[in-house]
Amino acid sequence: MGFFELNLDASLVECTALGGGFLYDHNSKLVFAYFKKFGDVDVLVVEGLSLLHGLRLCKDKGYSLIHAQVDSQALVALVKSSHTAKWPLCNVLREIQFLLDILNVEVQHIVREANLAADRLAALRVGSDTLFTSPTFLPASIRLVLALDSRSFPYVRS
Repeated sequence: MGFFELNLDASLVECTALGGGFLYDHNSKLVFAYFKKFGDVDVLVVEGLSLLHGLRLCKDKGYSLIHAQVDSQALVALVKSSHTAKWPLCNVLREIQFLLDILNVEVQHIVREANLAADRLAALRVGSDTLFTSPTFLPASIRLVLALDSRSFPYVRS
């Protein structure tokens, strides 16, 4: 009760790093979703940037007590570690760790098959960085995945 769930992912499409995510309330109601382009960075960095962007949005909008779900085990291990990574990831990790503390965030790994909506959102080509404040503003393909997910419909990757 009172916790929010931040589910996010990242994608590389035609050498462009993209990220997307969803924030849900404790009743699994969508609070917001985001899509963001990050330019030309590697996959671990874009996973970190997508998490950082989602956490910044939560901070800006006043949300805390968050369970963040990421499908990168490497990123989760780095975020929970006291070790630093290579630049440019080290600066991203420092800011993530700072936001984890002030927003009371727990980061956990989620398998990719349970992360389909964020995976699809991160791979979108919507043109520019976008904040969706209602499911009705999301593309139909994403709304369909959210509807199936809300009904616990299993997804098997082919």
